[in-house]
Amino acid sequence: MLQGHVRSQVERQPLRVYAPGESWFEPAGARHLVSGNASTSERATFLVVFVGAPKLQPGR
Repeated sequence: MLQGHVRSQVERQPLRVYAPGESWFEPAGARHLVSGNASTSERATFLVVFVGAPKLQPGR
């Protein structure tokens, strides 16, 4: 989290509110139950990094 607060919940996990300086990991295929800004007046900004295997092309 860069600024603001975000609330997030993926299946089988408790609802969490993340604050600036915090980070989290979501496993591949996780289904979001809750995801959004925790404030009605404050902007939330966060950096997302996706990590995954490259898609292989047939014949290569």
